[in-house]
Amino acid sequence: STINPNKTQRFVYDSTGFHKVYESHISNMGNPQTLADFLTYCEEEHPADHTMVVFWNHGGASFGYGYDSVYLNDFLTLEELRWAFEQVYTLDETNPPVDIIGFDACLMSSAELAVTLSGFATYLVASQEIEPAFGWNYSFLSQATTADTPGLLAQLADGYLNTCLAYYEERGYQDRDTTLSCVDLRKMDQLEAAMEALFSRATADISAQYNQLT
Repeated sequence: STINPNKTQRFVYDSTGFHKVYESHISNMGNPQTLADFLTYCEEEHPADHTMVVFWNHGGASFGYGYDSVYLNDFLTLEELRWAFEQVYTLDETNPPVDIIGFDACLMSSAELAVTLSGFATYLVASQEIEPAFGWNYSFLSQATTADTPGLLAQLADGYLNTCLAYYEERGYQDRDTTLSCVDLRKMDQLEAAMEALFSRATADISAQYNQLT
């Protein structure tokens, strides 16, 4: 009852409960400045030794993320996502400033997104396939202060997949294409080099075939 859909609000959940700490006019979630402002607020007001940033909305794979129906379905492109993180964090491929960036959204586990966020987070958590409407099982957060990052990721992935399987089993669904991957973004330079080599070969093959035809 404290959440107003006609405002932009921020809440803090701590040992004493759920508290509203900020309210303003309704902001465009497809504007990268909105994201940058939120990340700045978190960094300045709630600094932490370990940080996880989770996005929850609709995913568009390599096209981008999130659709704000109030602002003509504006969304964040991959370039805008990277820009927002650049305003707050210093890029560091060896020791990224954020532990985990997660997308509780469909189709966001793409090579393009992983390369885009490389250097800002150690791990990317996202699904290659579509997600059911209820999304992740957030019970893993109860272990956030005790588990190490790989252990927390395992609980996140296992909890989500088990919840989905139980949901499908209960309703007798046959289509159970459920995925959630935890990607080490520190290895994206290797992936990017392999992709560039693949595209170069493909371009050369197409050019050779074109030359034969002409």
